Amino acid sequence: MGKILIFGGTFDPPHKGHRHLLRTALQQEQFDRVLIIPSYIPPHKDHKPALSFEVRKEVIRDFFGEIPGMEILDLEQKRGGRSYTIDTVKTLREENPEDTLYLLIGSDMFLSFHQWYCADQLLRQLILVVGSREPGDRTLLEACKKRLEQAYPCKGIILCDMEPVVCASSDLRAVGNGLAERALAHIGQELDLKRARHTMQVADYARELAPKVGVDAEKAYLAGLLHDCTKCYSNDWQIRFAREKGISLTADDLSSPQILHQITAPAFARDALGVEDEEILAAIGCHTTGKPEMAPLDMLIFFADSCEPSRTYPGVEEIRKAGERDLKNGTLMLLDHVMASLINRKQFLHPKTVAARNYLLKELENNG
Repeated sequence: MGKILIFGGTFDPPHKGHRHLLRTALQQEQFDRVLIIPSYIPPHKDHKPALSFEVRKEVIRDFFGEIPGMEILDLEQKRGGRSYTIDTVKTLREENPEDTLYLLIGSDMFLSFHQWYCADQLLRQLILVVGSREPGDRTLLEACKKRLEQAYPCKGIILCDMEPVVCASSDLRAVGNGLAERALAHIGQELDLKRARHTMQVADYARELAPKVGVDAEKAYLAGLLHDCTKCYSNDWQIRFAREKGISLTADDLSSPQILHQITAPAFARDALGVEDEEILAAIGCHTTGKPEMAPLDMLIFFADSCEPSRTYPGVEEIRKAGERDLKNGTLMLLDHVMASLINRKQFLHPKTVAARNYLLKELENNG
């Protein structure tokens, strides 16, 4: 008889609190299978997910990494309609009659568990594994556990010993007065899965590094979400859009079509998504080539774009570690790598990249 841990949620988007909760549960208990189940239409939330189901599924795979026995199931999408946990549990019980089912939830969900649809049936059929989401909520969790055990026949309730990581998907969507939610919706609707996964990795990585390099974490997150907002469109679209917006494209720009989205992104972000922050617009406007006198946010997005965790090119680990220690030194290493790679492939080297490298080199020499 095996032990199956079920971890469901909207994951719109997944965040470090989800990851911390799951990892803590896996440290406390041994499970044979870990089933991550994205909700299709969550019954307890009144918003439609910003990210599409397909994108959420792929981003979850990246976000949680390699966990033994982990599977990401789309059974709630296949079933359609609102995603009630009892329906999912019944399906899994039918498929795994001899196994013990565990359901992992955060303290926010646990404290309102008595209001869940068919809460009594769930408590009879599976063991709840509960993780703290807010500092100092242990007493509340113990009291809730006692109430549920007195009110219902319970198969079991396990309270994890953990320090909470305060983070919520709703808070991330609300960043920038809802700009993040608009950006996430654009990612889900317009970017292909590969580009969407990369974009989410850049945003999360930039937000993680931001406090270490003196950058506002929310701005870093927004710039990461927005940096490739026009990468999904063709080169013809890029040129046409630039002309419509009165953006001059130089001969050097046209010789580097892979950087055209960097040029169109700020105007698109401003006009289509409502971005007003000039620092964010500047950062997404140099994230591919770099530029002289890069501000800290500019440098962070340039670095995160090429060094986010899914990047695997030769030398990336060394560059990543250097940038995490010192962003300027890591960025200089990255610029050297980019230039050498383009030269080796006999590709056009944009003058902005050369200028960015030379400026940063001199700055580091002058400042020791």
